[in-house]
Amino acid sequence: MRIFTGTVILIMLTSTWSLNLMANKARETNRLVIPRLQAPVDINAEWDKEPWRGMAAAELTNYMGDYPAHFPRVLFKAAYDDDAIYVIYQVHDRYVVAVTEDYQGSVYKDSCVEFFFTPGEDVSIGYFNLEMNCGGTALFQFQKEPRTNIVKIARTDFDRITVAHSMPKIVQPEIADSLTWTLEYRIPFSIIKKYAPTVIPQPGVKWRANFYKCADESSHPHWLTWAPVEYARPNFHLPEYFGVLEFGAASAAVVEKEARQLSFSMHSYPEPFNSRTTIKYSVPRPVHLKLDIYDINGALVKHVFDKFHESGEHQVVVDGSELSSGVYVCVLSGGESSASLKIRLVK
Repeated sequence: MRIFTGTVILIMLTSTWSLNLMANKARETNRLVIPRLQAPVDINAEWDKEPWRGMAAAELTNYMGDYPAHFPRVLFKAAYDDDAIYVIYQVHDRYVVAVTEDYQGSVYKDSCVEFFFTPGEDVSIGYFNLEMNCGGTALFQFQKEPRTNIVKIARTDFDRITVAHSMPKIVQPEIADSLTWTLEYRIPFSIIKKYAPTVIPQPGVKWRANFYKCADESSHPHWLTWAPVEYARPNFHLPEYFGVLEFGAASAAVVEKEARQLSFSMHSYPEPFNSRTTIKYSVPRPVHLKLDIYDINGALVKHVFDKFHESGEHQVVVDGSELSSGVYVCVLSGGESSASLKIRLVK
């Protein structure tokens, strides 16, 4: 009896060790660095916009079950700021369908992308599953254990998530032709904190997560994953296979953009002026600048200069003798930066 019991224990230990080994391997090979944003993203489902344009995309290259006859190409990007995490998907798809209309409905039956995540490194605290079909209808829950004691995220909380999608809410009949659809959303950390212990992202913080794509009841069902899941049949509720989201500093693209931006200081004297005024301005580094003057309605009334400047203090005399009395706006621009100054002409 002892030998038999020991054998069973050995088998159980070996099985557990194998499971942990596979899970550790998934974590090591599926790590995504999430860049920090310098400003909020405008949620409009546009894939090729700033700041997404300069960020590398991750791709869902793994699958569950049999190799699918239809294997859509699914790309995604993620970023964060002090208040929220942002996710955008680009799906090169066929056999697209969306019939679920109600929040917390069976969106996974439709053409659907899913974000499962633990807001920290310890998956034992539970995980969120945000599932959303191509028409923007969602299912959002928190689970302490897979499919156990499920807490549905209140609709009032979900409504604080900003969502944009390129497909209509209902896609029926199914579209068999090739098409590309996008889905984008912003999840405030305040919602996540309400339902689970949360490690708020900052450089160096890690969460556990996986990204999925499915279409359970389309004509060509499939179950795709970012981090590989070693399981006999499709099952996304396996947090031990979640990959790692590591929150980093600003992306190289954001840093490069900020490096291109300039800060100009401008002032004029006298103010108001009768016919001429002197505009002084400071340039932090060499750059090509132009100075234009607009009336209060935004019409261009005078082009002052368009030339290269060395760094330092500069000034220019603006002749307003041909202009009528009123308020005007001087706009100094160079590269991706600009500054404006109101001046008042009194005759």
